[in-house]
Formats: sequence, C-alpha cells, structure tokens
Amino acid sequence: CSPGAPLFLSARGSGKPRVRKDETKRRDSVSLDDQRRDQLISERILESMRDGVVTIDLTGRIITFNAAAGRILSRSPDEVVGKSFGEIFLTEESFDDFNEVVFKAVYEAETTHSTEIALAVEGRKLNLFVSSSFLTIHDESGNEERYGVVVVFSDITEERKRRKIKRLFGEYIDPRIVDRILARGEVDQTTSRRESMTISFVDMRDFTGWSER
Repeated sequence: CSPGAPLFLSARGSGKPRVRKDETKRRDSVSLDDQRRDQLISERILESMRDGVVTIDLTGRIITFNAAAGRILSRSPDEVVGKSFGEIFLTEESFDDFNEVVFKAVYEAETTHSTEIALAVEGRKLNLFVSSSFLTIHDESGNEERYGVVVVFSDITEERKRRKIKRLFGEYIDPRIVDRILARGEVDQTTSRRESMTISFVDMRDFTGWSER
C-alpha cells in the first residue's frame, strides 16, 4: 500500500485498489438497513389504509392481513397471519362470494377481478367492493415470478344505503330533502311503519289558470 493511501485500500500487481472485507460488511449492513426501512414503511402504509388488504402465497398461507381487513371481517390479524386461507375462510358458507373472487385470481391470473358482494359477519350485513389479482414480479432477466394472490376490499355498506335512499325517494321528493335526510344520518331509519295521517283535498275555482299566469 502506498504511503498516505486510505487504510481500507490495498494495492496488488495491477495497482488497482481492492475493497477490504470491513468495507464490504459496512455496505451489506447499509443494504440491510435500507431493507428494514422499506419494510417498515410498507407495514405502516398497510396499517394506515382504510381498505382491507390480504395477501396469500402459493401454498395458500395468509402472509398479509392488515388492521382494516381485521376490522371489516371481524378477524384478529394475529390469529390469521400464517394460517391457511382455507382454514380461516372456506369453512364458512357466508364467505362463499368472497372466496369466489379470490379463486378467480388463481384461475384467471391475467385479469384483475372486481365486484360487489354481500357478506354476513357476526350478524352484520355488509356490502363490500372486492378486487383480486395474481401477484407477479419480473426479475432483472425479465422472467416472471409468481408470488400469490392480493385481495383488496372496502366496506361500501353505508354508500349502498345512501344510493338506496336516493333511488327510492329521488323521483318523488325534492333532492334537497333527500340530501337533508342523508346529512342527518337517518339512512338506517328506512324500515316501513304504519302511521295515522290526514289528507285534505281542496277544489279551488280557476286554480289552473291562476297558477299558469
């Protein structure tokens, strides 16, 4: 090594510098730190999402189940991650439509499948918008590697109720009144009931001609 050269360099016959093992280890350590950081960022993003996200590997094992998925499906992520998808969901008949969307991603891997489904979870009737796709990644050589299925779903129950209100009353009631009902949060108060009411019919002479002036 020539005088004054950095300690992590040494010279061989060609005079080209060689990186020592300690420098290689340092770079490997930095690479691992970057991977941990990226993983932490990904985990934080998943946990902050309002949509449920579930990923299933090629063996059928659930590898991702974020907090939103747990809240919507009433399942604890700690009790689901690492378990077989079939063990958790295929045994419940109420999940048949949900499972069908998942299987479509397997049998029709070239397409992203999206649909609305109705689901009963612990006595609650939910409407979900579900999308499933087969996760594939291309390596540096351009080869396609398959990793599993990604399922993303959102709870659209309240949105469906709002659409129902507008569909039922929109043609007969002033839209401002419909908007007021929705703004007051009276969406759930849509069950029919019997009430007493008074209707008055008044015949006004020349009313038609007067109203058209």
